[in-house]
Amino acid sequence: MEELIALLKANGQAHLFPADASKADVERLGQQLLQLNANLAPGGLLGYIKRAQDLLAPQAGVDRFRGQRPTAARGERLRVNTPRFEEAEELGLREMPYVAFVLVAGGLGERLGYVGAKVGLPAQLTTNESFLKMHCDWIYAMQHHARVTSGDPTLTLPFMIMTSDDTHDAVMDLLAQGGNGSTLGHLADVTVVKQEKVPAMLNRHAKLATDPRDAFQVLCKPHGHGDVHGLLHKTGIAARWAKQGVRWVVMFQDTNALAFRGITAALGTSVRGDLDVNIVAVPRRAGEAVGAVCGIVGADGAERTLCVEYNQLGPLLEATTGQGDVAVDDGGHSPFPGGINVLVFKCARLVKVLAQSGGLVPEFANPKPGANNGDFATPARLECMMQDLPWLLPAGAAVAYTEMDRATCFSPVKNNAHEALKAVRATGFASSAASCESDLYASGRLLLAMAGCSVRTTGLPLRYFLGVAFEDGARVVLAPRFGLTVAQIRARFATPERVQISDRSTLVLDGDVFVEQLYLDGALFVSAAPGARIVIKTLRVVNAGGVLEALEEGDDDAAAAAAAAAPAERMRGYRSRGLESLSIHAPLPGDVIIAR
Repeated sequence: MEELIALLKANGQAHLFPADASKADVERLGQQLLQLNANLAPGGLLGYIKRAQDLLAPQAGVDRFRGQRPTAARGERLRVNTPRFEEAEELGLREMPYVAFVLVAGGLGERLGYVGAKVGLPAQLTTNESFLKMHCDWIYAMQHHARVTSGDPTLTLPFMIMTSDDTHDAVMDLLAQGGNGSTLGHLADVTVVKQEKVPAMLNRHAKLATDPRDAFQVLCKPHGHGDVHGLLHKTGIAARWAKQGVRWVVMFQDTNALAFRGITAALGTSVRGDLDVNIVAVPRRAGEAVGAVCGIVGADGAERTLCVEYNQLGPLLEATTGQGDVAVDDGGHSPFPGGINVLVFKCARLVKVLAQSGGLVPEFANPKPGANNGDFATPARLECMMQDLPWLLPAGAAVAYTEMDRATCFSPVKNNAHEALKAVRATGFASSAASCESDLYASGRLLLAMAGCSVRTTGLPLRYFLGVAFEDGARVVLAPRFGLTVAQIRARFATPERVQISDRSTLVLDGDVFVEQLYLDGALFVSAAPGARIVIKTLRVVNAGGVLEALEEGDDDAAAAAAAAAPAERMRGYRSRGLESLSIHAPLPGDVIIAR
């Protein structure tokens, strides 16, 4: 400890150790500094301070793209309901035994109006299943397919979850509860790793800030989701996976409800292109606050495919082309697709590059200038992002994007109701809990329609919740075990022309369920436990179904209902109420035939 303190004093941090400090206070501070020194690999605490000084220098931040110009990146536009898409899904299914998954779950839902880790938020209210349950169920369904494909009934797909100080306990509680009823018990290779915070600094000299509540503790703040790479390296998890035969590592974030609907196809394009990094992307509106995927050509003519933050893209384009991020079509789209932080890495390449960097991905600083004394307005820290790993790869590395429609792969929860209304007006996308739920149902309707069933996907009436319009169509939930791909879902319907779903219906299909003839005007829940199979030969369901009741301000009854609603309902502006439904469940192995 004494040696570390001496080094810090010699490197501009003497203010941490005032002459009148008690021995006990110095001891407390020293223990924290030792822990930070151990956590901040590579280079420890002094390495972090040196990197901060370099990044906080007056000229820093303008040189990252100096002498470089943006161009259209290498990639593929993959559209659902095309042979190319289904070929990619088939390739992805074949490669499923060799995949590991990484979930970044460091975010809280407080800004959204939800207390707790965002992965605990219900993705939709029809079954009230959390995002964590949904993610676990997807991986379990993929694992089941991998076992069948490989012929190994004990095969497990590794799954790492990165938490933070803010979310670790909440995530562990959810996992102890089975992820809110998830199939977690069937996922034998689950690892939870917590990222640590990093020191905050007062000025461009990287003078460390102390906690306002305790002068003998350094103020620490989150480092960013790029820490996931450091943890994969530091813990040896990535290297272990590679030795176990993992070929691909899929990273995704906490509250993108449609991510897994596109992951199988993205895996297929990685296989098809033998890609080191595959950046899953969507069409992006010009000026939209979503990171852009660009080709960046250096002064030597070499090109890299990189993710560029939207607030950097405009200035870069203006400096090199004289124009900002402008639309190139009638839909207002930018030529640069939007990265959605779903990334597919070739495992062997990931292990190698992390070994070379010590697990560190490029960092950046974004301080807010203060008054004339030169200090920042608020203490700043270094940050890093998981999508920046391609910066570490040499020019010419096999990095590309796979662009899919938003309905295939992207509906995040990142805005509260007020921000959602502003976002809709600016870009057309709310990115809220309500829009995410609506998009999940729309995805289900689209998949049924592509299978040939009669369900309306366009021209639907609109309903408004908290000022934002949503399609008022059938609420369809297709669980992962019902089908991972378009082809698998299509195979569930032998005679799809005999399947009719009304706009007011609610339909949940989960497990090994086959439908030959169905008329639904109401609510129907069908689930088959592992080993069971349900065959609906013929079924007519007409009942009161379920409704979404608006929680609007304005009258006393509505205000009382809003006050009594759960947080997950208030943030949406409605509650889901089941009036009448039919449930069919097969709990035991064997066939259940429905003909009524």
